[in-house]
Amino acid sequence: MIPAAFSKPQEPPYVQNKRAQMDDVSKENDITYFGAGACHIFALELHRRYSYPLRLIEQESGRISHVYCVRRGQPFDVRAGKEDPRYFFLNYCGKLRDITENELVLLFTGDNWNGVKYGLWGDPDFVIKATERAKRCAANPEYAP
Repeated sequence: MIPAAFSKPQEPPYVQNKRAQMDDVSKENDITYFGAGACHIFALELHRRYSYPLRLIEQESGRISHVYCVRRGQPFDVRAGKEDPRYFFLNYCGKLRDITENELVLLFTGDNWNGVKYGLWGDPDFVIKATERAKRCAANPEYAP
């Protein structure tokens, strides 16, 4: 028998649910994937690659609805600015907040399952796979300045 100190702690049910949800959405196309659960990973890649400023939408509860970049003064995410900016925020509610790369990373890599608490999934396996996918997607010229 493995002593409790050496065994992996049981994930809380909400973490198990989030893991299952993200496994499901990972099978979708890039627009669905980076628009419904991995937006923070894609925004971070756009920021690193093109130096676009980062912004998030934060609900009153502190949960984050969406993370995106700003390009040419307009909201810019995986949809590459293809929708009218007047309609961009219809799916999200909350306060807009500019954020640095370091602040964003802390929201999904902190202790106590912060990735679930704040709405930004930070499971290491997910982050690695999503980052690889974000790099391939962001290389598309439609995302360049």
